[in-house]
Amino acid sequence: MYSAVTNPRQCLARLGVTLCLGLCLAISAGTSEAFAQSGNTDTVPGNRIGMARELLSTGRFTSAASILESLVSDSTHHVEGRVLLLRLRQDSYLRSKGQALALSRQLQRLPKDDLIVNGDSLVLELRLRHLQLTLSPIKSASAMDRRRAQAASDLLKRDLSHPLALLERATEALILNDLKKVSDYAQSALELDPRSHQAYVMKFRILAESKRFHEIDVLSAQMQEMLPENPYGWTMAGYSAFRQRNLERAETQFQAALERMTYDLRRAYIDATSYFRDDVAGQSGQDSVAFSLNYWVDNDPLHLTPVNERMLEHFARLTYADLYYSDVYSDRIGWETDRGQFIARYGEPDLVARVTRKEPGFSIFDLSEAQRREEMFRPMPETLEDDLLKESKTSDRFEKWVYGDESFQFYDTWWTGTYVLYSPSAFAFSRIPNLRDDVIEARNYFVKEPMRTHFRLPGARIPLTFVSTRMRVEGKTPDQSSDAEMDVIVAQGVPVPYRPRQGALNSPVRIGSFLTGLRHGMAGRYTEEFELLESYSIVSLDNTMFWSHSNTLRVPSDDTYTLSVEYQSLPSGAVYGVERTDVAPLAGTDEDGGPAVSDLLLCYYVEEGLQNSEFTEQGFRRYGHEMFPAPDVLFSPGEPLYVYFEVYDLTSGNAGRSTFSIETVLVPAERERGGVSGLFSRLLSRKRTAAVSVTFAAEGNTAVVPYYILLDTDNVEPGEYDLAIRIKDGLTGKTASSMRTIMLQ
Repeated sequence: MYSAVTNPRQCLARLGVTLCLGLCLAISAGTSEAFAQSGNTDTVPGNRIGMARELLSTGRFTSAASILESLVSDSTHHVEGRVLLLRLRQDSYLRSKGQALALSRQLQRLPKDDLIVNGDSLVLELRLRHLQLTLSPIKSASAMDRRRAQAASDLLKRDLSHPLALLERATEALILNDLKKVSDYAQSALELDPRSHQAYVMKFRILAESKRFHEIDVLSAQMQEMLPENPYGWTMAGYSAFRQRNLERAETQFQAALERMTYDLRRAYIDATSYFRDDVAGQSGQDSVAFSLNYWVDNDPLHLTPVNERMLEHFARLTYADLYYSDVYSDRIGWETDRGQFIARYGEPDLVARVTRKEPGFSIFDLSEAQRREEMFRPMPETLEDDLLKESKTSDRFEKWVYGDESFQFYDTWWTGTYVLYSPSAFAFSRIPNLRDDVIEARNYFVKEPMRTHFRLPGARIPLTFVSTRMRVEGKTPDQSSDAEMDVIVAQGVPVPYRPRQGALNSPVRIGSFLTGLRHGMAGRYTEEFELLESYSIVSLDNTMFWSHSNTLRVPSDDTYTLSVEYQSLPSGAVYGVERTDVAPLAGTDEDGGPAVSDLLLCYYVEEGLQNSEFTEQGFRRYGHEMFPAPDVLFSPGEPLYVYFEVYDLTSGNAGRSTFSIETVLVPAERERGGVSGLFSRLLSRKRTAAVSVTFAAEGNTAVVPYYILLDTDNVEPGEYDLAIRIKDGLTGKTASSMRTIMLQ
């Protein structure tokens, strides 16, 4: 029975990666709809501001922003339009610090009497907004500069329930790590303005800190209802579902988020090329989007599941980085910061050590020169158990992140809340020659290991055994561009507890073989579900029974692939197996006109010359041969060892027939093999002794000559051996060879 397992490329398509559909279409559509409803009066400022208010009240911020931008560009003195646009660019998911700061400066230059909208003075609100854009919240919370805090107090004196002032209080409480106050202030702001993006972000931060994922689900549903265009509610729902290991729901939520993102944001979520130093996309002849899609397919931990767990893990990491490290003051998305980069690449660190202060502190640059030197050149503790507060290199805000045996230091020397990788000054290096520069260390580490996954599939994992064999496409002649594709034969073995008496095991299973590459993505796939595992397909290997199955994957021969052989019990997938290996392209036609030979296919039996009606159900067929491919390179001494291979590009003689010789050797394996040509060279120089060596003549009358031999291992000692075959063209004398390592035990 054929399995309806979701194709990973279809899975990616469902996740909204059709990047050509940028959000500009949504903006255009929303604006057109709004103007259409207003008839022919859309050039009147009063009508447009009314439409903008209505769109804002229903959470359609994108369309409202488009109308407001048009309004303020046409009416240079329209105060309300500028204020509404400022709120959008500063507080909503459409934030842009550059545009918000420009609007704020324009409004600051207006007389106070002009800053009145609907009878309310906006002077205090605009003052606080301007300080939020120009003054770090860290300095305000640490008493270095209390102007932001004072502006919030002045605004609360006039309006005890002003959402902007409450959120400023929440920001200060977050810096001081007073999570109770953060939650209270954010909740109050949210009750006053249920469409406040920043209030939702604050609440999500507190809930994520305490891992209250069910409450995140409730809050996400509320945000999705109140702000239907905002992708944030969907990304947080996806993050929560992923952390609860509800992967199908996580995929659905992240898909909805991607569909609501701007083109640039959606591309940032999908893009994998930015994590590599080299131009990996250009080297593979693709643009960054195509390469990234193929990269996520290639790194899917289990293709048999309906979701791509690795890509969902990446989306969850980006959401986490944006939630915790988004820098509103410097207008940077979370994963663009130094700490956010580590989250996106490697996930959360194993351990974080922080320098904390209970009372307001000062920057090291406020110290005298003598004090500064004393603070800067204190030795860094060798262990995390030391008192980092007393022993840190500087007296600034400092964090140390630990990933296994690696650690990286971040510091905030200007108290702006922006942590960067620690890089000592030239003066510091002159005093301590071997002082560590974490900027350089991180750059080298990124090259060494660009990304890492921590995702572990649920269930019990069992070992699988398999053998892959490359051959040219069956049935195609050289003039049909046979070099453009290749067949990869996969013989897979699944361990079973016993050999069934009645010919079947009770538990149904799903198996699959997949070839993925960075050029073609999912190039080849085979999946099948079995209700019954027939006893004739069960073999014994090293005192373990394996159910064996073979299939062929046909793929382009211009890429290096990852072969993934997988198994999954049904219906729950509680037991699974996955094994992977690299598969290089099969060598094409020799430019010098020499012959070529396929990989060696190890079999338990081979029969040739059978008609279609004579093939058995359990056999694997190729060029009129029926065979039972071995799922492992392990054989018992004396056990029949059939070797099937195909010879290509032989020179035809009289009557279109070709003649060639086959030399077969079986020699003890060496660690430094030097390839099959080196093996034959050492045999000729008598540096290696063959356990089996035989040469015989053969002929063929087709472009592809299928052939097999039966290798006698009766008198061969147990051990690891190199099995090699060399073909010599009878007319040209040119040779081709192939080799495989086997184990006799």
